[in-house]
Amino acid sequence: MDERSTAIWAFLLGAVPSIATYLFGRRAGRKSGKTEAYNSAIATARAKDSGDETAEVLRQEAEAHGLRVTT
Repeated sequence: MDERSTAIWAFLLGAVPSIATYLFGRRAGRKSGKTEAYNSAIATARAKDSGDETAEVLRQEAEAHGLRVTT
């Protein structure tokens, strides 16, 4: 075990930061995407006169982003 402890520590020191960067970077990217989507939806809603018109434009925008809308 003593012979391998150096190799184990070297692996951990190399792998742990990479894994943490992947996990936290991925979460930050998703949060940024959600924020951008909300900003887009708010801007779209402000530009329309009626609720039905706003809903239709938002539905079209969601479908353009590849989301499945059920209403």
